[in-house]
Formats: sequence, structure tokens, C-alpha cells
Amino acid sequence: MQQEGTVRRARRLRKAPTKVEAILWRHLRQRQVAGLRFRRQVPIGPYVMDFACFSQRLVVEVDGGVHDLRTFDDSQRDDWLAGQGFRVLRFTNGQVEKRPHEVIAAIAAHTPSPISGEGVRRSLTDGGSVHIRIGEGGAPAESPHPSRSAAHLPPKRGRKTVGSA
Repeated sequence: MQQEGTVRRARRLRKAPTKVEAILWRHLRQRQVAGLRFRRQVPIGPYVMDFACFSQRLVVEVDGGVHDLRTFDDSQRDDWLAGQGFRVLRFTNGQVEKRPHEVIAAIAAHTPSPISGEGVRRSLTDGGSVHIRIGEGGAPAESPHPSRSAAHLPPKRGRKTVGSA
């Protein structure tokens, strides 16, 4: 159960995000990373985490200047979270501000492969690649065309494909 002070603190932090947290939230919200649901300023035990995806037990923290002075506290928190089954990814303010696409790619890389049965959303029309939607509209620059990617689809039952015996 959450401590009442932790919940109040999380609400207060959600109402006034830092500039860098707002940048990262634009990319994480609405299942834009591998179809995963992230929450922001989330109370987990006695702590408030910047972002968390509970289905993957993944926490994302953005460390600003104050975190440089609190590495011991961060280490204790990371150990506690690991004991609860969470993985923690930490990024600096500079990484999020200057290279947000690389940060998003790193977060996506720490999500399980669908081969393990975890099931990230994939598209049959583009050969099964994971879509990481980044930017204002979230739409890819170019939609995949079925005729270009039909070679990636398995043959229909009872029909032979060109070149098969």
C-alpha cells in the first residue's frame, strides 16, 4: 500500500513536470513505445518514479543536477526496486534534451522480444518490425505499401508460391 505522502507528492509532481520530463512524456504517452503503457510520476512503495511501465516492470528515471548529489540515494532506490522485480533505466537531462530518439530507442530495446511470448505489437505489412512512433502526429513518414512487403507474409494454405515445388 502507498504512503499517503508519496501519493500527494506524485500528484504534485505530475502537475508541474520539468521541461525534460515533459519532453520524454510526449514520446512515452499513449503507447507510442512498442505499444506499452507508461505512467508518469508513479508512486512505487515509498518512492515516486519519473515513468513506469508496470506490464514490463520497467522504470525510467531522468536525472538532473540534483541527482548528481544523490547517487547513493539513487543506488538504494534502484536496489529496492530490483528487489521488487523492476528494472531501472536512467538517462541524464542532456541525453533526453539532445538525443530523445536515442533515449526512446534504448527504452524500446529494454522491452522483451515477442519471440519470448510477451507480444509487442508488430505489423504484418512491414515484415514485423516494431514501430516506435516519435514526433507530433506520431505517424510514420511513409506508410508501408503491401506490394513491397508481401514477400514477408507466409503463403496461404493450399496454394503454392512462385518457386516452390
